[in-house]
This record gives sequence, C-alpha cells and structure tokens, in this order.
Amino acid sequence: MNEPGTDHPQGATSTPSLGDKATRGIAWMVSQAAVNKVVTTIGQMILGMILVPEDYGLVALTYMFGTASVLIQQGGLHEVLIKRKRHFHRWANSAFWMSMCLGVVGCAIMVAFAPVAGTLCDDDRLTRLMLIMALFFPIDAFCTVPLALAHGRMQFRFIAAVQLGQSVVAVSLSILLAMLDWGPFAAIAPRPVVPLIGAIAYWIKAPVPLRRGLQFRRWRYLVGDSALVFAANCCDMAILYLGTLALSVAYNKSVVGDYFFMFNLSLQTMVLISLRLRGVLFPALSTLADDPQRQSRAFLRALRLISFVVLPACLLQAALSDAGVRAIYAGRWSHAIPMLQVLSIGMAIRSVGWPAVSMLQAQGRFGTRLVLVIISLVSQAILICLGLWWFGPIGVALATTVNWIVIDPVSVYVAVRHTGYGWRDVARALGPPAALGLLVVGPAVLVDMAIPDMAGRDWWRVALITSVAAALYVPMFRTLAPEAWQEMRQRLVGMLGRSR
Repeated sequence: MNEPGTDHPQGATSTPSLGDKATRGIAWMVSQAAVNKVVTTIGQMILGMILVPEDYGLVALTYMFGTASVLIQQGGLHEVLIKRKRHFHRWANSAFWMSMCLGVVGCAIMVAFAPVAGTLCDDDRLTRLMLIMALFFPIDAFCTVPLALAHGRMQFRFIAAVQLGQSVVAVSLSILLAMLDWGPFAAIAPRPVVPLIGAIAYWIKAPVPLRRGLQFRRWRYLVGDSALVFAANCCDMAILYLGTLALSVAYNKSVVGDYFFMFNLSLQTMVLISLRLRGVLFPALSTLADDPQRQSRAFLRALRLISFVVLPACLLQAALSDAGVRAIYAGRWSHAIPMLQVLSIGMAIRSVGWPAVSMLQAQGRFGTRLVLVIISLVSQAILICLGLWWFGPIGVALATTVNWIVIDPVSVYVAVRHTGYGWRDVARALGPPAALGLLVVGPAVLVDMAIPDMAGRDWWRVALITSVAAALYVPMFRTLAPEAWQEMRQRLVGMLGRSR
C-alpha cells in the first residue's frame, strides 16, 4: 500500500496523490506563515516601541475576559465538518445557522460582561475594548462553514493567501492607530475587520448553498462531537490564559503586560510552522481514517520531519531572545527577557504536541483529546501556583514550560498507541530532532558568550548566533539523520519543481 507522497499508482499519474496535496499544502502554509512572520514581527517591533506594558496588560485582560465568547462562537463545528467532509453538504446548512447563533450568543455575552470587567479592574477602557471585541464573533462565525469546505477540499494556496492578507491588514491598522495615540485600542480595533475580509473571500471561493430553514433536528447530531471539541477547546483556552489570570490577581497591569507581550513573541516560531500545519494535517489524516495503520505511519513520519524544523527553530529563538530584545527595544523590555527565553523552550515542545491534536481529531477520538487537555489544565494550574509561590512572575513561564514538556510527548504517544506504536516510536520521531536542535544552537550560544563589549554588540550577537546556527544546521542534519534529510530534500525539490 502506497504511503502518502510515494509514487502514484499506475494509470493515475495525472491526479495528485494525497501526499502531493498535503506536501503542496504544507509548502503554501509555511510560505505564507514565513511572510506572515516577517509582517507580524515587524508589527510587534513597532507596537512594542509605541505601546507601554500597561497597554498590553489591558489587551491581555480583554482577550482573557473574552475567552468564553471565543469558545462559544467556535463551538467545534469547523473540526466536525472537516471530519464529515464526505457528507459535507448534508450538514452545511444546519452547521451555518448553528454557527451564526453561537456567534450572536458570544457577542451578547461579551457585551453583557464588559461593564462588569471594567468595574472589576477599575478601568473603563477595558469596557470599551470588550465592546469593540464583541463585534468580532458574529462576523467570524460567518466564515466557519466556507472555511471548513476550503480545508476539506485542501485549497491551501487560497487559504494561505487570505490569511496573509488578513495579517497585513491587521498589522497595518494596528500600527496606524498606535501612531495616532489610540493606546490599547490600536491592538483591538482591527479585530472585527479581519474576519470580514475572510468572510468575503471564503464565500466567493467556497460558496455553500443555504436554505431558509434552520434544520434544528440536525443540530443534535452536530452537538455530539462538537460538544467534545468545544469542551477541549475550553480547556486549551484556559491553559493559554491561566498565566495571565494568575498574574492579574497577584500583580499590576504592567506585569501582566510583560508576560502577555513575551508570550506572544514566544509563539511566533510555533505559529509559523506547527500551528499552520494543523490546518493541513487534519484534513489529510482524516482521509486515511479507514486505514489506521497507514494513518499512524503517516502521522509519525510527518511529525518527525516537522520536528527537524520546528525544534531547532524554537531553540534558536530562545538563544536569540536576549540579544534580539535588547537590540530592537533598547532595554525597554529587557527585564522580561527571562520569560521569553523560558517560554521559547516550552514552545519547542508545544510545537510537536499540536500535531497530535490533528491526529486525535482525524481519528474521531474527541473524547480522548478532552481527557488529555483536562489533565494538562489541572497540572498547569498546580504548577503555576507553585511557580508563583517560589519564583514570582518568572514562575508562571517556568510552570507553563514544564507542563508542556511532560504533557505533549504523552499526547503523541496516546495518538498512536492503539495501532501498535509505542514510546520507542515516539522517541525515534522526536529524539533526533531534539538532538539536532541542541547541536546546532549550543555552539551558537557559546559563540554569543565570547563576544566582547563593542559598539552595536547586541546586533552583532544576533548576526553571529543566527549565522553559526544556520551554518551548522544542514551538515548536522545530514550526519544525524541522513534518511530524514534525504526525504526532506526530495520533498523540497518536488515542491519547487511543481511550482515552476
């Protein structure tokens, strides 16, 4: 039986295989994410020079208080529709009206809670920020069904283009508003505009025929799996904001802003690669649901290749944190650099855990995923309490990283164990990439320590750390894992050949 990406069966060479579609999808999504990273990084650099920690604290609180609305609006329908893509049009109409109802409910909750949040935090700006944010939910709900259809059709080139356009608009508007002295409103005001762009684009490219009837009878069949996805997403969102919540209780808005800003910076590499690939892996692995053995082999193979990129990249991000923040912000955020370093190491592990979510969802094991995130949420809460008690604000970052180091490899193991794969296979997938990251970044850190004081020292540090790591990456990769290197090289050559 052919693996994804192997030769086409005889007589079918004119039709792209699943592996070809997935490979092209990865190419488009990573390319888009690379450009997007440049855009968002430049945007964050500029905003970090204009906004102050208290502004970021208010933005963090807006997102935190809006968590319930976000979760209600998402509802898990996107994942359920992709899983049922063979019968998509049977469920599309009912899913659309259900999604719109959830979006309106999310908006109403945000509007109702806005005055309460402003009173609790003694800042009426938070109330206004939440009212602006409330507009996001019904507009974004309008995108759910056509976006799921585009994912199910593996129209990744189009999705990548739309997402890049949304990022450019959001960053540009935020910078413009920040320059006009809008403060924290500069980060929130563009939020309703972004899904409007997506809604127009997705409905043009992937229109879904709708009926006047809401088809309430079918809602209960969607609620089953979507309720499990919703519950798991609730736990994931709680994990994401536990640190912010803990710091908002124990410290002032400036400390919350420090953590929120550094957490967003630490996310960049993972968002660039791992999270973008979820949108490719989930529909691709769902296609293999009838062949669990092949599905697990394809997952472990993809995870190994992804890890050879994302683990060294996240560790390089940790190594660059000190020099990069000092060079760009001239000491403005230097007191929070340890948070960024610790969180970047955590993101290296988190980046290999996210593909396991795609695998579990492709298997239809929504309940298993829910159990895993509940365990992660409980352990995260305990570790954050201990971290705050012993180490203060940096303890939140340490707790988050330790939790991911433990939980995410377990998630990978759980995703493949029912098909006969075990810890040895997980170690084969993740061990060599982790070793590559240490062998590439370790010497770069040693070079950094040897750089003497000089004019523009931090910029020299950035250049030398990056250069040493880049120079070591390919030869170390080829030596440590020649088969994986050859496979990645063939994939890249194939993608470049098809793009001409």
